[in-house]
Amino acid sequence: MRPQVIIFPGMAAADANGVSASQTPASGGVQELTIAGALASSGVATFDIPRRASITSSGDDSGRTFVITGTNRYGDSQTESVTGPNSTAVIGSKEFLTITSVTIDADSAGALLVGSSDEAATAWIPVNVHLTPVNISFAMNVSSDANFNWTVQQTHDNPLVGTPDLAFNHATAAAKTADFEGSISTPIMAYRVLIDTYVAGDGVFTAAQAG
Repeated sequence: MRPQVIIFPGMAAADANGVSASQTPASGGVQELTIAGALASSGVATFDIPRRASITSSGDDSGRTFVITGTNRYGDSQTESVTGPNSTAVIGSKEFLTITSVTIDADSAGALLVGSSDEAATAWIPVNVHLTPVNISFAMNVSSDANFNWTVQQTHDNPLVGTPDLAFNHATAAAKTADFEGSISTPIMAYRVLIDTYVAGDGVFTAAQAG
C-alpha cells in the first residue's frame, strides 16, 4: 500500500476586492489594474492558501480578456487568461498563492474588482502507473462545522512534466458535503481534491494505492 494523506486546513472567507479595489480602466489598449486590495502589500496580493482568483464587473465585460500573473503553490511563475464577466463574477481555474499583475486587453464596460474566490484545489497526487490493475481507495473525513463542497478530480495528464490541462470529476465523489469513502479503478495519471462554495470547516483526505 502507498498511503497519501491530504489535510485541508480550511480557508479564509472569499474577498471579492482583496486583490484590486473598484476601478474602471479607460485609457485604451492593454491596461494593468492596480493591486492594492486588503490582501496586497507593495503591489503583491498573497492568499492564505493556493486558491483561485475571482473577477467581478458591474458591466458586460464578457468580450474582454484578463491575464492574471503570479506564483503557484510551489513559488513558480504562473499566468492565466480569463474571459471577463457580464455583470457578475467569474472564477479562474488555476490556484495562485500570490498575484503580481492583472491586465485587461481594452477598456472595461463596468467597474472591476479582483479578489480571492471560495474555490481551491490540492496539489495533484501522481499514481504509480506500473501497478496494475489500478486499485486506489480513498476517504474524506470533514470536521463537524464543515460547510463546503468537495470533489475528487482525475487527470490523464502527467503532473510531473507540467500542470495538467484537463481534470475530470470522479463519478461518485463529486459535490460532496460530508464524510465519504470511494475508489478509483480506471487508469489515470493523478488525482486531487477540489474545494468549492467554501464557507467553513476543514477535512482530512486519505488515499492508498494497492500494490
